[in-house]
Amino acid sequence: MQDLWTPGCRGDQAYFFMRAPAAPAFANGSIVALREGALHPADGAGSPAMYLVVSDLNAKWKGGAQPSKPQEALGHWCAFLGQVPLTVVGPCRAGDLLGPVLDGSGRARAAPLGAGPIVGMALAAQPVGTGVVKAMVSVGLNALAALEKEVGRIDLLEVAVAEVRCAAAAAAAAAAAAEIAEPCTGHDHPSDGEEADEDAPHAATALEPAPAPAPAPETAPAPAPQPFRVVWRHAFGRLEASVEAPREEPPSARDDSLSGSLYHPRPAPQPRRGTLRPALRLRARGAAGG
Repeated sequence: MQDLWTPGCRGDQAYFFMRAPAAPAFANGSIVALREGALHPADGAGSPAMYLVVSDLNAKWKGGAQPSKPQEALGHWCAFLGQVPLTVVGPCRAGDLLGPVLDGSGRARAAPLGAGPIVGMALAAQPVGTGVVKAMVSVGLNALAALEKEVGRIDLLEVAVAEVRCAAAAAAAAAAAAEIAEPCTGHDHPSDGEEADEDAPHAATALEPAPAPAPAPETAPAPAPQPFRVVWRHAFGRLEASVEAPREEPPSARDDSLSGSLYHPRPAPQPRRGTLRPALRLRARGAAGG
């Protein structure tokens, strides 16, 4: 499938920078060094720099102050984010990080993380030789250059930790071997032909009998279940008996002369007003008949 992108496609976000007074003009796609606000060849000389990629032919979104035509001839638009054709020396694969060769030519090379400054990532492969490779560039990748020193420090720390672990293991092994080889010097048992000293502070003493365990506390016996009771009631002149479950009643209501299963009958209910007892009715009828 043919790639629609060409080295002249525009779409990058770029900003304008002036060249240093003694710096030559740079070609599109060249890697340059930004020092003190001016563009210099990326040769690794001088103070630490930020590395940018010239994008005069690919810049579309031009931010910042817009230079005049005479000023634009004295500087370049550098991509902050976009796709720029880089001239890559040596083989590379898609996804490889790319950094400057640092010989002033502006060319790039495959640079693993920690091997130097990074300006972009290859979006296509190049088996051998030197050629133009489409690359994604970003000014933020300059921050990866600081990892070079950190990676070296991490390597040194790993070596130091490994040495400390080896020394600790050797010391532990030596201590274990010395403990095994040390002869027994205890005085717990007399040697042959010697008698145990009864007055020695380490002489065994007679064991005292263990104290008797404390008796378990006595618990109050559970109350015996009460039997059912027979309750006598007066209902309309008749005496009825019923069996009910036991319930707590004051001692004054119990009959001491019985076994405890019978209780005094409760008082009969009072008749309602306007009614007569059956015995009174009979008397009233007899008086009426007489």
